[in-house]
Formats: sequence, structure tokens, C-alpha cells
Amino acid sequence: MPRQFELLVFDWDGTLMDSTAVIAGSLQAACADLGLPVPSEERARHIIGLGLHDAMRHVLPDVPPMFYPQVVERYRVHFISREEKAPLFAGVEETLKALRAAGGTVVWIQTTAVGALELWGNHHKHMLTPDRAQKRLAQLDESHDGFKIYPKLEVAPSDLRIKKVKYSAFIPGSSDIDAQLKAEGIETLLITGTVTNVCCESTARDAMMFDYRVVMLSDDNASLSDEEHAASLRSEEHRLNSSHI
Repeated sequence: MPRQFELLVFDWDGTLMDSTAVIAGSLQAACADLGLPVPSEERARHIIGLGLHDAMRHVLPDVPPMFYPQVVERYRVHFISREEKAPLFAGVEETLKALRAAGGTVVWIQTTAVGALELWGNHHKHMLTPDRAQKRLAQLDESHDGFKIYPKLEVAPSDLRIKKVKYSAFIPGSSDIDAQLKAEGIETLLITGTVTNVCCESTARDAMMFDYRVVMLSDDNASLSDEEHAASLRSEEHRLNSSHI
């Protein structure tokens, strides 16, 4: 098999792991606990990207808002208990093995809270609300499950693992990804993950500026809406001379 690509970068949530199934099941279970109408799986799956009240109105159109906090509380209980049992999308493990067998390199990028306030202080102090900043830093602490690689994913000894602080892995001060890739002689990157128009696009833009050949995999990136996803891919292709497939 010819080695067409040298590097494939994976983000697991929504790309490798079917987290939507966990979200839908947890919401259904929460409604059942409270004796509320249980939405269909299809309806429950369509809350991705919606704000809290819009999501509640979508799945429980006839339930008064006074019940929303109770639904959220029960949802959290079920989600936490189910998260580690979330299924991988079909073919994920086979794809990783095939890529390695073909001579490609898999890179796992994890966002860390270490150095975030020192290197990205204004973002956390002024651009985020205090509650949101505190939650982000707590969940990206390296002892928190939010930082760790999903247990069902097998990290091979030949894989690279990168810690980044900012949206872009390549912007100076965020990580040492450029040095690690150059040490491996890698020049072509396939970008996958979430969300398309934030971390993925930021990393792709800076990679191109560092003179890498960049490809964004359209089916392996995701955003909060189809419109944002498509706009980001078009911008990458037409403005940055990168490509998507």
C-alpha cells in the first residue's frame, strides 16, 4: 500500500467515540427517572449544538421550564456513569491499525491546563466568565478524565503524544508539535477533530504557515452546526490553499 499520508491527527470525542449515543441515552434515562415523557432516540440526538433551554424545549416541548434543572441533574448522573462505556464508531480501531501498518504516524493531541493562565491569561481572565474559566481549567487538569485519552483507544508505542495549551497546536507557546514532527521528517498532515472552526481550523492554518501540506478530512471534523463546519472548510480551501477530502 503506497504511503500517501505521513501523519493523521485524531480527536476522539464525536470523531472516534460515538458520544451522541451516550448523550441521547442519558437524556432518555433522566426523563424516565422523573416520570416525564421520554423522547425518541432520534429526537434526543438532535440536541447537539443547542443551548440548554433550546435543547429542553426540543425534547420536552410540553414540559414547563421549572423542570429543566431536575432533568439536567439526572442527566449528569447518567452521563457520568455511561461515558466510559461509550462505543467507538465502526472501523476506528481498524483504521488506526491500517494507518500504522502503512507507515503513517498517529498523533494524539491533548489540551492541558498546565501553563494556561501564564501563556493565555487574558483569554481566561477576560474572555471567559469566571465559572466557565474555572470549569475549563478543572476539566483540563492532567489528573482529570477530561484530559485523558479515552480508555478504549489503544495508543501504540510508535504514536506521538502532544500536549497543547491553546486552540492551535502550532502557535508558539502552545506545544512542541513542530519540533516533534520535524524530528520525524513529517511534512503532510491530515487534520481531524472538533470543532472544525476552532481548534481544527486554528491548527490547520498555523500548520500551513509552518509550511506543512495540510488536508482537513471533512467527514472526520465536526462543528456545532453544518453551516459553521462547511464555512470553515471553504475558508481553509480557498484562502489558505489547503485542501479537504
